[in-house]
Amino acid sequence: SLSQLPDPRSDDYEVRKADDRIGYFLSAHKDFTDDHASGDRFVRLIHRWQLKKADPALAISPPKKPIVFYIEKTVPFRYRKAVADGILEWNKAFEKCGFTGAIVVRQQTEDNEFKDFDPEDVRYNFFRWITSEQAFAMGPSRVNPYTGQILDADIIFDDSMARYYLRDYDFKIRTGPGKLFSPRMQDLLQKNPERYPFAHMTAGEKAPESAFEQDLQDLPGHDALVDCQFGEGLTHELAFSALAGLAGFDNPVAGPVPAVPAPGKKEFPEDFINQVLKETVMHEVGHTLGLRHNFKASSWRPLSEINSKDGPDATSGSVMDYNAVNVRPSKDVPQGKFAPTTIGPYDYWAIEYGYRDGAQENDLKAIASRVEENGLAYATDEDTVGPDPLVNRWDLGADPLEFADQRMKIASTLWKDLIDRVVEKGEGYQDARRGFDMVLFDYGHSGLLASRFVGGEYLHRDHKGDPNEKDPVVIVEAKKQREALKFVCERVFSDENYRFAPELLRKLAVGRWSHWGSDDWRQAPTYPIYDRILSTQEWSLFQLTNPETLERLANHEAKIPENEDSFTLAELFETLDGAIFSELDRKENAEWTVRKPFVSTIRRNLQLAHARTLINIALERDGPTPQLARTLVRYRLKTLNGKIAAALSKKLDAYSAAHLDELNTRITKALDASFTLNR
Repeated sequence: SLSQLPDPRSDDYEVRKADDRIGYFLSAHKDFTDDHASGDRFVRLIHRWQLKKADPALAISPPKKPIVFYIEKTVPFRYRKAVADGILEWNKAFEKCGFTGAIVVRQQTEDNEFKDFDPEDVRYNFFRWITSEQAFAMGPSRVNPYTGQILDADIIFDDSMARYYLRDYDFKIRTGPGKLFSPRMQDLLQKNPERYPFAHMTAGEKAPESAFEQDLQDLPGHDALVDCQFGEGLTHELAFSALAGLAGFDNPVAGPVPAVPAPGKKEFPEDFINQVLKETVMHEVGHTLGLRHNFKASSWRPLSEINSKDGPDATSGSVMDYNAVNVRPSKDVPQGKFAPTTIGPYDYWAIEYGYRDGAQENDLKAIASRVEENGLAYATDEDTVGPDPLVNRWDLGADPLEFADQRMKIASTLWKDLIDRVVEKGEGYQDARRGFDMVLFDYGHSGLLASRFVGGEYLHRDHKGDPNEKDPVVIVEAKKQREALKFVCERVFSDENYRFAPELLRKLAVGRWSHWGSDDWRQAPTYPIYDRILSTQEWSLFQLTNPETLERLANHEAKIPENEDSFTLAELFETLDGAIFSELDRKENAEWTVRKPFVSTIRRNLQLAHARTLINIALERDGPTPQLARTLVRYRLKTLNGKIAAALSKKLDAYSAAHLDELNTRITKALDASFTLNR
């Protein structure tokens, strides 16, 4: 559609300036006519619909022109109520702003007055149901670039969002969580493949395949406006939930698993799918109202409160987060809501700022100043690559470390009877590999959530003078950093977590079909278990030792008073070395063999990866790692080499002896070279 912009001389739309404490999409321009302007001269206008009271004298009035959404006739009958409920849920927030019936829903059918309305027509806002086999939902809008006024919006919802698939996770495990690292770290990985053998972690950032895709990526605000990956993450959450037992039977995680039919094959209960579907609709409608993501909202309530008797409907501070599906850790814990079934306190607050009728500048400042009230924390897409461990996609609860612990415990349970959960009698074993990889991916992601506390900083958007104002940067408590590091060392780096039954590993089969849309056969028939485990461990290892984490830890010494406890670089490296090379401190002289080695294969791989990291830091001349870290690492390498030499004097198995001899040679040569390079 082509449509003419409203004439600003005849239109009564009132622009509303943005505030960085509340997340709206915005249009920005520079005003060079204001001689008294300070700062960068930018005028930032939020994206919002024009809502005016039909009767301004009333405290609550219908709008002159409501926001009307048409539910397309393609939406299956069984989902129409959940879709309508998700759209209309936002009226609760508008009522707080003085509007009743701000949003209206109309159902298109084959024979009613809306039957010929075209979803592509700019005059109508549609909720569309499509099938592309690519799980996604998106809520784009058309906006007047001069004023920020939203002119129309549509929501596209793919059928795959309501279905559960065991997709291939081998690529995700190998590429890793690239988007969780900052652009600076992604660039470092890609430009130094010889230093970082796991540089493929950022390969998940798909390169544009056409000039059109490149132009799209170059658009201002592309990531925030277009690249909403709610659908991709939700398919993982549905798959994890299905394996955990939320599909088809009432014993999540704990309890006996019926051999036939496999619970992963059964449908989700109606209540479950309606809750998840409603949350997704609320999320996308929020985008069409102008709201950006809020990835700190899930840290509002503790998990014990979410999973309690009569648990709350609002499990998160905002539906604009990517909230993980709530899977209780065991049958002994009450099952709360699987997903938020209503909007959260942040959503009410944001709508009040954007839509309160007749709000003046002082009113808006007063609204935004409530930033420190419970449930109003805000952080968006660009903050997920920052230092705040509470800003994550796909977590839930006030403490991501507790969430990671619960997810890992569930994963360990799922591996024990995975075959019975995903493979029915008469089927091949392809889903066993997919299910195993999916759980391993979730396990690694949980470890990464925990590792973000080390060197972490809580970020706040308070302005000077806000009630209960906090500093923009608050360093994570030293006790919490130690707890998180201990957790990663025990749950990610220890080989005790990866003792899988041989009969399970022998059943991780590859698909055999070879035709369009199916190329499973390209995977190696033999499952590369050790490579998979190492890739998972490297996510956390890089998070703990990358230059940005080390730089923050070094700078924390200047930001924390001398009389307060501080987690330091020295403590980080000492703890890591002690955990990753713990075998070197063994006192016993057992009979080691290649079947029962002194250092297991999983640990040998991890030790070599960590040693390479330390060596590369030591060999830096003018690299990104702070000098204090380079000095410490050289000292740690000397200490480590002494322990390796002592271990080599024992009667070791061939594997461990060769491994330690290689490490000894590498470290010796590196120490010599480091003094030559840095003389």
